[in-house]
Amino acid sequence: MSIFSLLLVNILVFLMVIFARKKQNFTNYETFIFLGIWIVHLGATLYFHFYILNHGGDSSRYWSLTADQSQAATSWMQHFGFSTFFIQWLNYIPSKLLGLNYFTGNLIYSFLSFVGLGFVFLLVRDYRRKYMDSSHFSLLLFLPLFFPNLHFWTAGVSKEALLFLGLGLYFRGIQKMENGWGYFILGFLLCLMIRPLIAFFLLLPLLYLLLLKLRAKLVWKSSFLVFLAVLFLLILNRLKLMAGMEDISFQNIQDFSHRQFDFLDAFGANTRVDMLELSWPERLWTVIFRPVGLDFWSFDSFIVSMENNLSFIIVVSGLILGIRFLNKLPFELKVASLISLGIFIIHTFVLNNLGLMARMKSIWIPFIQMSAIWLFIMAIGKQRQVQKMKAEGRRDLGL
Repeated sequence: MSIFSLLLVNILVFLMVIFARKKQNFTNYETFIFLGIWIVHLGATLYFHFYILNHGGDSSRYWSLTADQSQAATSWMQHFGFSTFFIQWLNYIPSKLLGLNYFTGNLIYSFLSFVGLGFVFLLVRDYRRKYMDSSHFSLLLFLPLFFPNLHFWTAGVSKEALLFLGLGLYFRGIQKMENGWGYFILGFLLCLMIRPLIAFFLLLPLLYLLLLKLRAKLVWKSSFLVFLAVLFLLILNRLKLMAGMEDISFQNIQDFSHRQFDFLDAFGANTRVDMLELSWPERLWTVIFRPVGLDFWSFDSFIVSMENNLSFIIVVSGLILGIRFLNKLPFELKVASLISLGIFIIHTFVLNNLGLMARMKSIWIPFIQMSAIWLFIMAIGKQRQVQKMKAEGRRDLGL
């Protein structure tokens, strides 16, 4: 079964590549890069599978439907709910009814997250074609799609795999707004069922699209605005319920933060960080970039640290050289980067474990990296253009 599953998922990817070359007009370079991303992703799947088997984790419990049994579910629909309940509901048929093993489950989720990677790849490809020249230098825009942290946490049975598929659908829907509402709605609903907090953030760009971009009659816009307001309040109420807060206040948020830190402390993780002793800028730095430098203690943390070092260089270089192009950043990258920062800020109040931080940021940091690389490439391109104009001017003057 495992060999057959491995063969089948590679056939599906091969068919995806054929479809992309015909329908999306992939060039040879783009096809090669896309296949390279799959090779990295498949390698991460194999590593993820054996890592969970050796060290344990939520992933195997999601597949065996034992991560959260508080619903005492005995049938498929009794498993239905938000977050862990939803992923166990999804897994009920392939795991319990069809009896597929955990390795096959990891391959299924790996393929789903790779579809999400495919949608993000299309975003990047379109940015490169629209805003940049066809030089090899602009291929750097694809670099974040190769980084290991993203692949590891989305390469198997995990919430991150489903979330990245949802995000890929969501941003592809925004990019193709006129005829991409199916992508958009499916992506939003998937994120809503896995993590309502993310859906809360994803609602905000809709106001901009509704008021300024959507071509529709006023009555339709007004109806949609009312629907969004109701959905916003429902999600907010759900978040308050999950956080055990009667109302939103600074004191209640602090109390929830302390309870969350105490809850995580109970697990005794060796990557614990005393967030309460840090200033807020230090907390944000910890969430986004730690471990960094030589701050590692194992092979896995070494890989994460090296990626964070590179990520820091990318972000700083992009902001220093390309800050003047910030207003020209593609809309989807602006939205993704702002939501990512919002999520990171939330994480400063609820996470105190470097391992958990690496997992939770894995699906967001690529958008920050891509935005920084976009700024960097635009700055270098502008500099080259100026140098070329100066050289042509000197030739015209006979110098």
